[in-house]
Amino acid sequence: MIQDIEALRSVLDSVLPSVREQYLGIKDDKRALFESMLATMRDDLQREGQARLLLDKAQETHDLSKAETFVKQAVELLPSVKLGEYLQLGIRHAEIVIDGLPLEISTEYGQTIRVYTKGLLASHVTSALAYLEEPILLAGLPDAEGLLYLACIYGYQKQYNEMLTTIDKALSVDARIQEEFRKPRKLEILLLACGSDRSKIEQVSQKLGIPPCSATLGLDKQLSE
Repeated sequence: MIQDIEALRSVLDSVLPSVREQYLGIKDDKRALFESMLATMRDDLQREGQARLLLDKAQETHDLSKAETFVKQAVELLPSVKLGEYLQLGIRHAEIVIDGLPLEISTEYGQTIRVYTKGLLASHVTSALAYLEEPILLAGLPDAEGLLYLACIYGYQKQYNEMLTTIDKALSVDARIQEEFRKPRKLEILLLACGSDRSKIEQVSQKLGIPPCSATLGLDKQLSE
C-alpha cells in the first residue's frame, strides 16, 4: 500500500514508535514521560502508605510524646496531612489541660494522693496553643471542635477577649458545639477568664445560652475551691 509522508509519520508516532526509534533515532517521548509519571505515582503511593501507618500508630499510642514523633514523621512524608493531624494533637494536649494532669504522691503511711498541679500542665498548654493556632488561626481551618478546645485553653490562660472571639467562631462554624461548651468542666475553664466580673460572666452565658444564675453558681464553686 502506497502511503504519503504524513500517513507514515502518523503510523510511526502512534502504533510503531519502536520502529521509529530503531531506524530514525527518534525516541518515544510520550513513553518516557509515562514511565516517569508512573514511577512518581508509585513513590507517592509508597510515601502515603508509610505516612498512614505512622498516623495509625499515633492514634493508637497513649504516649503523647510518641504520638507527636509519629505525626511529624508522617508530615514529612505526606505534608497534606499536617493541618488535620496538628489539630488532633492540639486537642489531645488541650484535653489534658481541661481534665487536669495528676501527680501521684506517696505518704509516709503508704497512701497515694493524686494532686493536680499547674506546673505539670504548662508544657501541655504551650503545645495545645501551638498545634491549635496554626491550623485554625493561621490556615483558617473551619473546625468547630478545634475552636472549642482553643477557646478553653484561652480561658485557662485567662485571655478573655481571645476566648470570646474563639467562641463566636466556633458557634458560627457549627451552632451545635454550644452543647459541648456547656459541659461542666469546660464551662469552669471558660469562667476562669471572667474572674469575678459579673458582666463578663453574663456575656459568656448569653453566647452559650445559659441562664446567668447557673454561670454565677459555677463561678462561686470555683472561688470556693
